[in-house]
Amino acid sequence: MKNWMWVLLILVGSVMVYFFWPNEDRLPAMKSVEPFEMETMEGSTYDSENNKIKLVAFFYTNCPDICPLTFVDLKQLQKQLKDKDKFGSEVEFVTITLDPEFDTTERLVRYAEAFDVDSTGWKVVRTNLDYTNEIATDFQMNFKKEDNFITHGTKMFLVDNDHKIRAIYDMANPEEKVDLNQILDDLDYLLQ
Repeated sequence: MKNWMWVLLILVGSVMVYFFWPNEDRLPAMKSVEPFEMETMEGSTYDSENNKIKLVAFFYTNCPDICPLTFVDLKQLQKQLKDKDKFGSEVEFVTITLDPEFDTTERLVRYAEAFDVDSTGWKVVRTNLDYTNEIATDFQMNFKKEDNFITHGTKMFLVDNDHKIRAIYDMANPEEKVDLNQILDDLDYLLQ
């Protein structure tokens, strides 16, 4: 009888440990990325080393589908984060153009205005093509320009304040929007 009690006690204890032990693996660090500095659409310098959680996406203004659809979804996420008083203060979006030769600061401003980008927490940035390649490679994001069209990866990256990628999301496409609920959930987890 006593052996049976010990087995039951061990079993109950194991189950409790499994369910109530803090789960550090929810958003494990996938890889570290190097901090970077780029030019904002307003012409100032953006430094990613600012202790904020970032949602990083690559785009270009001539993109016919994925990029503008993603910006529409990010506009909704911007509003939700503002409602939580996290936008700009603790969380920011960093959208990096893959076509810096065409996407001048003036063109980026016009593009951002079309999506009601609030630059206090949404950084639309550019740099020279070599540095753009370097940053994209660091994020393992491939792209190639042919004529005026750029084929590019369609992932966004959740980066914590220590420059570690903690989650990767699909950008929008004509059939599916960005999973804003998952991003908000993950942001809430990292903000705790």
